[in-house]
Amino acid sequence: MRMTLSAACLILSALTASAQWIDSVPTSGRAIDGEIQEITSKEIKIVVGGGVITVTQDQIKGPIVWDEQSIPGAMSTGKAKFANQQYAGAITDLTKAMGSSGTRSVLKQEIAFFLAESYRLSGDFTNAAATYQKILKDFPNSYYLGKIYSNIVDCHMYSDPPNYREALAGIATAAAKARELGFAEDFIGDLKLKEARVYDIQRQLSQASAAYQSLVNHKTPRIAWAAQAGLGRCQLLDKQNDKARMTFQKVIDNCEPGYTQTLAIAYNGLGEVYLAQNDGKVETVKEALMCFLRTTVLYPPGPSDLTEEHAKGMMLSAKSFQRLAKMDAANAEKYEIEYHRLKARFQGEYSADYPNFWALIQKEAD
Repeated sequence: MRMTLSAACLILSALTASAQWIDSVPTSGRAIDGEIQEITSKEIKIVVGGGVITVTQDQIKGPIVWDEQSIPGAMSTGKAKFANQQYAGAITDLTKAMGSSGTRSVLKQEIAFFLAESYRLSGDFTNAAATYQKILKDFPNSYYLGKIYSNIVDCHMYSDPPNYREALAGIATAAAKARELGFAEDFIGDLKLKEARVYDIQRQLSQASAAYQSLVNHKTPRIAWAAQAGLGRCQLLDKQNDKARMTFQKVIDNCEPGYTQTLAIAYNGLGEVYLAQNDGKVETVKEALMCFLRTTVLYPPGPSDLTEEHAKGMMLSAKSFQRLAKMDAANAEKYEIEYHRLKARFQGEYSADYPNFWALIQKEAD
């Protein structure tokens, strides 16, 4: 017997769950409790009493809560370590959980997904990509399908060395799959942002600008403002400083406060416009400094955010302090202290990830 969510909610109270496990799926109405038999990119099937309830992806309003008695101990500890950003420990525990013969088959893809995420967030993009690909092989219609395709692209973009050709191929594959499965337009918009970023990282500015421009009127504000910030970055790299200034200012004046990574790009970019003036005025460098400090203080990256803009803001703040020390003799000591403070902080947080940033500061400051 197959029931829709709306029909199931009417009779749910009359059913006595006979499932071995009692999982819980949150919905816009009430949670559906029963044994989850299958989770896919489109729906979840739950055994409740004598019937099967099908909950579609758009009806799910939060994370699945699995029956605690059904979860291997290594899965519980692995996910807890993942939540605390202890990725090495998470990898060890989740690998153990994957190898357990008693693990419910329906849990296998969740364990595999968090294992892949642990590799990715720890910077091990090779093992992350391989684990994502194995999920696609074992669970071709995975519950995490959209995230997997998107994250495979990230692995190619941010590996060492980056593989931009594979990243673009991954974007094309993901977009085709998204259209086939009827994913939300936001998903394709985010892929287009990644494509634009691949081009602008490689300084292929005409392709990058065209890709960003195609998104500046996107119906989703988050995507539209990210595209505006990306367009400003292309203008800056192309030395169109007046256009870049206007674009970054537009983002700063109108972007939602919650879009912190987009605002970090805009403030860093506007600061770079000020530095590029190189007019010998202390006030101009101070304007730049205030932009970079805003990124450094107000827009730290979240657990799943890229750290590049925050590291860059810290680096450019230090560069500005060093310039000011040379331009303003009366306050030189104060600026030097701030420079060294930021240098120590940068080395503690980012030197392993961005080993060339500080060399660039020194080269330009000398």
